[in-house]
Amino acid sequence: MELSKSGRLARRLVKRLLYSMLSFREGILVLLGRAKPYVRFTVEDAPPSVYYNFRVRPDRRDGLERHLDLPPGFSLAKMRFLEQDPEAAYYISLNVYRVSGITNALRAEWSVFVKNAAEDPPVTRYLVAEAQSSEITMDPVNIFVRARRVEQALLDNRLETRVESFQRTYFHAIGPMPERSSLPTALVTREWLKSNDLIYWPNGIGDRVYYNGGLAGTEMLCLPPESFRIEDTTAWHEFILPVPDHVLVFQNPLEFVISPWWNV
Repeated sequence: MELSKSGRLARRLVKRLLYSMLSFREGILVLLGRAKPYVRFTVEDAPPSVYYNFRVRPDRRDGLERHLDLPPGFSLAKMRFLEQDPEAAYYISLNVYRVSGITNALRAEWSVFVKNAAEDPPVTRYLVAEAQSSEITMDPVNIFVRARRVEQALLDNRLETRVESFQRTYFHAIGPMPERSSLPTALVTREWLKSNDLIYWPNGIGDRVYYNGGLAGTEMLCLPPESFRIEDTTAWHEFILPVPDHVLVFQNPLEFVISPWWNV
């Protein structure tokens, strides 16, 4: 059946009217606390979205747990990122990426992995221990958060990351990123994927995250971690080994839907 131009126009107008009314209704329900908010969240691929995964020093794990001051019922958990990794370990992970949708900025998130005893059964989850953004942003810990210096660039096959932390401290990394076709790739584990389903903050509030095959079926680019020069004066450097186990890069943009502050 061929659809005429007038028929297509009529359906376009009906679609816009119907779904704008539904969106308005949903907004009222969210305001009244009878529905959860859902917002789109896109992780762009330029500059690349990068994970620096640092193993926690065995002699500093207890100190890290005290430093984090985890909510009641929370405890640090091990993670295995890649199918090729021989074992799980305790990690502090720095993810730097450009986001559009809920906000438009470069973001840097220092995260650990935790289990919440209130979950049945407990599942290993992310906990964002520190988040910085190149633009003013919001989070459930501080509500409004001022902008800080977050930079990430790929120039002349060199990847450079610079993140401002608190009290004028910085994380700075620079290393080679050759053409993508020449880099090894690796599949991520199911446990790492599941840890993204509910992402906690230091006060126990969590963001519910929904994703598609862009994340679930991804193979990450593996950069040589020993080739990166890293300077780290942040509060996290005393808890981690100086060379990351992984420097991982997503190959494509990632589309998410997030329900922020899910459990309040």
